[in-house]
Amino acid sequence: MLLGNGTPTTAVAEKVLRRMEQSRARNLKELLPAANETISIPSIQRQLKPGTGLIEFWVSGSAAAAVYITSNDAGVVKAGISQAGLSAVQELAGALARRHSTNWRALARQVSENLGISRIPIHQASQWLIVADGVLNRIPFEVLEHEGKLLIEKAEIAYLPSAHLLAQRLEASPTHRRRWPWELTMSAFADPQPDS
Repeated sequence: MLLGNGTPTTAVAEKVLRRMEQSRARNLKELLPAANETISIPSIQRQLKPGTGLIEFWVSGSAAAAVYITSNDAGVVKAGISQAGLSAVQELAGALARRHSTNWRALARQVSENLGISRIPIHQASQWLIVADGVLNRIPFEVLEHEGKLLIEKAEIAYLPSAHLLAQRLEASPTHRRRWPWELTMSAFADPQPDS
């Protein structure tokens, strides 16, 4: 495996990112012209606004990895994940779906540990774009923990199906610009008790 046993370098993160993106859904590649282009950490970094980062996850039956990218840093975090760890992801999704579940926090802590969330430098950005893989698509990353706090307490979280969406060059006219799902599109104020 690309990750080996040593500390991964940025060059390793680049290779891991490319492999992750190559494995994304074929129909996404058909929809996005840029999805067939080779993706790179610098191409993503050019698209990230200051204070925004991207984390792309990959899971298999026995291993997990996360490539994190900010405008000035990148790296990869590797983690071993057992069948019990994958089951914890499923259990967390179920616990969150139940209205009065009390064990979701312990499950979130376990999933966070299994994915190596504590080794990702969350402090480097106030907003993180998450590209989840497989079973990880079933959970909201906002409830995962980093240094004893929920991720939502440390940063805004948004989701992408692929990092190619960020790396692609969008051709937009000056009068009509495409907005990303994580960008503010409207601010509204209202009187909660209007006169009747």
